[in-house]
Amino acid sequence: MRTAKIFQPKDIEGLGEFIRQQPLASLVSCLADDIEATPLPLLAELDPEGNVVTLVGHMARSNRHVEMLEQSPRAIAVFLGAHGHISPSWMRDRTQAPTWNFETAHFVVDVSFAHTQDETAEAVARLLDAMEEGRPN
Repeated sequence: MRTAKIFQPKDIEGLGEFIRQQPLASLVSCLADDIEATPLPLLAELDPEGNVVTLVGHMARSNRHVEMLEQSPRAIAVFLGAHGHISPSWMRDRTQAPTWNFETAHFVVDVSFAHTQDETAEAVARLLDAMEEGRPN
C-alpha cells in the first residue's frame, strides 16, 4: 500500500498495540483466478524490539480458504482501525477536496497451519485469553 511519508508510522512499537486493539483482519489470498477473503481475529507476536514477527489465528478447517492457502500460502492480512470522512467544511481552505482518514496495517504473510490437536488447542486458547481479557468469569 502506498503511504505518504507524513502518514507512515513514526515507530514500529505502535503496530503491536494497534493489532491488539483492532485484532480483526481480512486475510486475502488468490490462487489462479480465484480470490478469497476471510475475516479473522489475529494476535501479533513481537520480538524484543517490538517488531511483529508472527500473526496467530484460527480458521475453521471447513472454510474453503484453507484449501487455497495450503496450495498457495502467500496472503495479505489487512487490519483496519479508526476511520472517518473529513469534510472540506472543517478546513480553513474550503476549496480542499473531501477525504477519508483511516488507520490500517498490511502484512504480507506466508500462512502455515497447525497440524496437531495440541497446537490448535493452544492457538485457540491464546485467542480466547486475549479476546476475553478483563472480562469477569
